[in-house]
Amino acid sequence: MRKNKIENSLNDSILEKTKKMTYVFFKNSFFYILIIGIIAISLRLYYFEADIPLALDNLEYLLYAYDTSILGHLPEDYTPANNGWPSFLSMFFSIAHYDNPFQYMELQKIISIVISTLTIIPVYILCRNFFNTHYSLIGASIFAFEPHIILNSLLGITEPLYIILVSMTIVMILSRNTTIMYMSFAIASFATIVRAESIIMFFIISIIFFIKHKKMSYKIPKYVIAAIIFFLILFPMALYKQDIQGDDRVFGRISEALSDDKAGIFYSENEENVLITGIINFSKFFAWITIPIFILFIPIGIIQIFQKFNYKKLAVLISIVGMSIPAFYAYSLSALDTRYLYVLFPMLCVISIFGLERYFEKIKNTKIISVLIIGGIILVSFVFLEYQKIDADYENDAFIVAQYVVKNTGGVNYYSPGSQYIKVAEVIKNWPELPPHSYDGHFEVLMPRFSTNNYNSLQEFLIDSKDNGLTHLVIDNSSTRTIFLKDVFSNEKNFPYLIKEYDSKDRGLNYHVKIFKIDYEKLESHMLLIGKS
Repeated sequence: MRKNKIENSLNDSILEKTKKMTYVFFKNSFFYILIIGIIAISLRLYYFEADIPLALDNLEYLLYAYDTSILGHLPEDYTPANNGWPSFLSMFFSIAHYDNPFQYMELQKIISIVISTLTIIPVYILCRNFFNTHYSLIGASIFAFEPHIILNSLLGITEPLYIILVSMTIVMILSRNTTIMYMSFAIASFATIVRAESIIMFFIISIIFFIKHKKMSYKIPKYVIAAIIFFLILFPMALYKQDIQGDDRVFGRISEALSDDKAGIFYSENEENVLITGIINFSKFFAWITIPIFILFIPIGIIQIFQKFNYKKLAVLISIVGMSIPAFYAYSLSALDTRYLYVLFPMLCVISIFGLERYFEKIKNTKIISVLIIGGIILVSFVFLEYQKIDADYENDAFIVAQYVVKNTGGVNYYSPGSQYIKVAEVIKNWPELPPHSYDGHFEVLMPRFSTNNYNSLQEFLIDSKDNGLTHLVIDNSSTRTIFLKDVFSNEKNFPYLIKEYDSKDRGLNYHVKIFKIDYEKLESHMLLIGKS
């Protein structure tokens, strides 16, 4: 009897402890961040296309990372301007040891996806500087499910690592802990290695440091220590680039921009006022990145942030303005890409929650509202992603065509965007041998390619390109092709000197491409006949 009482008491105690642990677990914000992270990474993996190879900058990052992993150190004769991301990748590549380049490409994309998902943690902590748990979870969700960020994370490029480092820098500089404050300068230095324009973060956190610690004793010595940490981390990589390129690609770029009018400070080569161009392009692209989520909250959020103003709010605004400068400069040169603005998203999440808080400040049950808003964000993001997602069938078909071109032709015309896969097709064909490279980290395409842009007739283009290695024409049904290429595609029988060797329709591809071998003897005979007639 006594034994049963002891057992019942023990069971009740265990049950009570289990209930308490469960309550604490579900009450803890970590649980909800974990759920948001699981949904976020699942959404990214849903749109992940493992079969589509890397093709542009992301391919060059892979090749540099692979070469670094094989050498066991950074290459001594070339480097990209921003080599932080591929240097980071090389650590994983040195562990992987794959035989197939596709496996390295897949790993590169997966790492990018994971880093993008993990960024919700510093975004949440940044929001907690201003809001309660529920609103901060919404702020983290906005970043987690923002469709531009999701699509960017699938590419295996620099932004995810760059954004998480910038986010961590801002979170750390706002910390009261001196050690963490020093770490913010270290993280900012790593961010500068990943993307040179992050040098602005050094000035941003320096301003925040002095505003935050204006009454602190010995703030100058502490700042000097922090600045030394920043430059001690940055200088070895800067010296490495200086040795190879003759330019550290950080301070050298700033010097070029300030000293060279042609770089776009006052006027571009066509005498267009680049200040106006920058304002127009920046406004246009900023408006675009606010769709579909930020546009709902930012307008009112900008007004709300100025109420009960403090140094933390000022830090967010300084970060937005400061990190907008590189984007504005790029847009002034008509370098048109929304990617330049993605680094602003963690701060825009904070601005958005100020707007959201204003909308729902009179509603008491914030838990239900939080769930409904996060669900709405996921739904809106999913709809946008469905509209903006890449055409995987086209990309796969274009890669198949490029592989045929590399194996069966000697030189072809440009047929962008499909011809972007020629480089990766060459890489896969020759793996593990890497293609030739220039000192600035650009890997060369071996196959000669020729532009038709400055030609009015097919015969003129073929004759001019013959001695330089043009052997085949690759023609698709794109509306952007020159008139004579469109004519060949539609009326191939009118061109007896073009021998069709490939038609993608015959191979079951949706992307319709025809490849013709050029018979130059027949071309010369054809031109003689035309001349006589």
